[in-house]
Amino acid sequence: MTLKIASITPYNVRCGIATYSKKLNNALAQQDVDVYVVRLSRFGRKTPMLLENMVNTIPVDKIDIIHCFPQGTPILTIKGLKTSLKKIEDVADEDCLYTHKGVVGMINQKFSRRYDGKLVCITAKYNDPIKCTPEHPFLIVKKPWKDNHTTRLFHKRTRKRVDMPDLKPQWIPASDIKVGDYVILPRFKQLGQVDRISVDYAGLPSRNYKIFDTFIASKARKNLVRVADKTIPITNAICRLIGLYIAEGSSNGSQVRFSFNSKETDLADDVKNTMMFMGCQNKASVSYAGNSMTVTFSSLPIANLLTSLCGKGALNKRLPTWWLGLNDECLAEMIKGIWLGDCIQNDGFSISSHSHTLREQLRLAYNRLGIVASVYPTSIRVCGAGIKKLEILWHVKHPAESKHNFRDFAEINDDFIAYRICAKTEEDYHGDVFNFEVDPDNSYLVLGYAVHNCQHEYGLFQMLEQPFYDALKALGKPVVTTAHAVGVRMGIDAVFAMGSDRVIVHNQFCADKLGYTEKTVVIPHGASVCENTEMVKAKKSWGIDSRIPIVGYCGFISEYKGLEILIEAVREIPSVALLIAGGYHTQNDTPYISMLKRRTLEVLRNRCHWTGYVADERLPDAYGAMDMLCYPSHFATESGALLMALSHGKAMIASSIPPFLEKEKLGALTTFKDVADLTRKIKRLLKDEELRKRLEEGGRNYVKSVDWQKIAEKHIALYRQVLNA
Repeated sequence: MTLKIASITPYNVRCGIATYSKKLNNALAQQDVDVYVVRLSRFGRKTPMLLENMVNTIPVDKIDIIHCFPQGTPILTIKGLKTSLKKIEDVADEDCLYTHKGVVGMINQKFSRRYDGKLVCITAKYNDPIKCTPEHPFLIVKKPWKDNHTTRLFHKRTRKRVDMPDLKPQWIPASDIKVGDYVILPRFKQLGQVDRISVDYAGLPSRNYKIFDTFIASKARKNLVRVADKTIPITNAICRLIGLYIAEGSSNGSQVRFSFNSKETDLADDVKNTMMFMGCQNKASVSYAGNSMTVTFSSLPIANLLTSLCGKGALNKRLPTWWLGLNDECLAEMIKGIWLGDCIQNDGFSISSHSHTLREQLRLAYNRLGIVASVYPTSIRVCGAGIKKLEILWHVKHPAESKHNFRDFAEINDDFIAYRICAKTEEDYHGDVFNFEVDPDNSYLVLGYAVHNCQHEYGLFQMLEQPFYDALKALGKPVVTTAHAVGVRMGIDAVFAMGSDRVIVHNQFCADKLGYTEKTVVIPHGASVCENTEMVKAKKSWGIDSRIPIVGYCGFISEYKGLEILIEAVREIPSVALLIAGGYHTQNDTPYISMLKRRTLEVLRNRCHWTGYVADERLPDAYGAMDMLCYPSHFATESGALLMALSHGKAMIASSIPPFLEKEKLGALTTFKDVADLTRKIKRLLKDEELRKRLEEGGRNYVKSVDWQKIAEKHIALYRQVLNA
């Protein structure tokens, strides 16, 4: 009879347990076991409803249990010079997204799944409604007590006004958000400083112009005459012209046109002067038709520059991607240029635009300036306190100031603007849903809302182990749990041991620590022999001199991995360099990694190379560049990283903790006691080639003994034993 199992495993993230599950499931499938994979996000808020949904869908071929957004959800993306508002299903892996910290993050992974259930619909003041699965976390300021006669925020006991700096945002799932809570949109800070923009003059005819490294010269006269620089300094006038182009400009490829009212001669003169400053030598052509005036410039480089920065056509206009690098004054002038071209003056400083991308960019730009804006289907509007701020920034007086003040329903501080939630509903949904993993902040923006991505809160069950195992037992099926770690969190071992028919651990140390001898079975962590890149080639791929002996570490980096010990040991061996391959699970750096990097700069200057996270396809290069490896962990119940290193046939030194001592007895590695002992053993291994080869052979033999097919056979035997019982 074909064996059928449901494998409940972390989602496909940077996680050793996810890697283990994938390899075991593949090995089981190769032995004709039907594996139904239930992929539960390792990092993500869990609720009883989500876990119940997961249990009730077993068995299916594959389930992804993650919090998501439905098809059609608009996401503002950045790719190169282009910013676009895309449907979530159309967002590509190479796109970047704005994060809740007001910076640009990179998409690490995109996820999708089929979902049949309820969606939560949340609407905040001045924002479009947004729909998501109930578990999706939003950045929220919870509602304090409010006075009955005003929408202002008041303290519950003192009844005094609560300032926004005193209110701390927190990640709250959509199902727990209440009407009256506040959603957060970050106030973007200036990222870097954009001083100049480059102009591409490659299309100019060579018979008329000569292009030098930094400037363009005209051949119109007997001698070459410098006519334009290849880079243009960014000034208020340049930013204002870009704004006017976004509002009233167009291009046919070699010409730039601006359309104004025939009375707006001051705008036409401003554009002429600025275009001349940008290097446009041809005289502007002005034509009239009724009340309209068109100012045309013939300049292929400037036409290409403006269309590449700001798009072409009313539906595709956008701010340049580098608007975040402008100072507030230049940014305000760019918005002023748009307003001068597309203003609606009947109620506040309103801008008319048919570009969805531009309206969302303007929302973020206004937030940067501390101005609350409301986005409508064809316009974006500023009123009340925002009008006063724009009057100061733009040096203009609004003809009829609106009495409506957007701050009635929004609060501003130096870091964010909070918009009050005015409605929350639910609706049924049947279709695909999507989410992302975004580095480094694990968040992204959806319209005017900051939301968390798939990586949120460490842990597989979020303190809900008991109801989860109760739900599993209610199915009436045998439960086998693999405990990759025991004794880590008080009380959890008993929950999964009591809720399981058998518990698999990877070594005798874990079996003794767990107890429950009648249920505990030791099945080693699997591995398989891997090939490396040839050493000289591998070292060259990392920019390392092939003559330098390399001590290496490869794996996820956290405080209990003890890399500071390895750094101090290598410090004492001047002829040796250190290669550290890996990073943290969900972000590039942590305080611990930053501390390690500072220390290597102090004591291993020019002798330590950090690779960051290493993708699977580059692992042969990483291990191939290492003469030997060291795993100096302070604590471990098992180490997939260590087994991976043994799989690549490298001599290994590891700390003398119980799981590693078990492998030392089998000849797979050698252990050390302290920094001095590690230093001595590194020197000896690098000097004694025979000893190094003996350890490499011992490691390979151990790997062969725990080949994934053999491990799968042990699992199958256990599953059949449990079923027969």
